[in-house]
Amino acid sequence: MACYNEYVMKLDRKTQKELVNSLSVQQCTDEEIAEILGVPVEKLQRLFGKACEQGRALGRQQLRDKMYTMATQSGPLPIPGQANLLMWLSKQYLGMKEKIETDNTTQLTIIIEDYSSANKNSS
Repeated sequence: MACYNEYVMKLDRKTQKELVNSLSVQQCTDEEIAEILGVPVEKLQRLFGKACEQGRALGRQQLRDKMYTMATQSGPLPIPGQANLLMWLSKQYLGMKEKIETDNTTQLTIIIEDYSSANKNSS
């Protein structure tokens, strides 16, 4: 990994920023990106903090777009299991969740009849 880090650090700042943006779009953490660049997380955040946030926002937008495209297309999915993967990603990065609702409005009526007085009259 050290050779790759040295190579990345020799790149000009614009190319480094493009790499950071690309990794951020893929929702890599700051720690992962810093490891790839070979810099401390604090330095990454100082140099490319805005690029990381913009990249992650773009990645979330692309995920939403892909989900919308799949939801509106007709025919079979191009890759088996792709819908499951998109659902998982949406839960991880878009804050989506499955909502299970229960309906507790069923009314239960209990009728208690007093048979004791009827039994006394009949005897």
